[in-house]
Amino acid sequence: MKEIAERDRMLERRAMLRRVSVIVYSTSWCPHCAEARAWLGRRSIAFDERDVERLPSARAEMARINPRGGVPTIAIDDEVLVGFSGAAIEAAIDRAIDRRLAR
Repeated sequence: MKEIAERDRMLERRAMLRRVSVIVYSTSWCPHCAEARAWLGRRSIAFDERDVERLPSARAEMARINPRGGVPTIAIDDEVLVGFSGAAIEAAIDRAIDRRLAR
């Protein structure tokens, strides 16, 4: 019974992951941006990438959420991370899922 409950919980979390918004503000030349893209891709986490050099609107959005600048800037729902850390992204996604499940 405990195994079934744990499996159901994992399936629910996986379904909720599809609803979490992940936006990566990046540049084409940034190695940390490439690392973030690869990390998200390996985990099949859908994300929207916005190149802050090519798109003035993306640059303005990033400046609003991260006035100090720096790429990658990663917005996970309402939480903003600057720089790449797989552990930090994973933790932010877990918090976003927990908030959604608590609703």
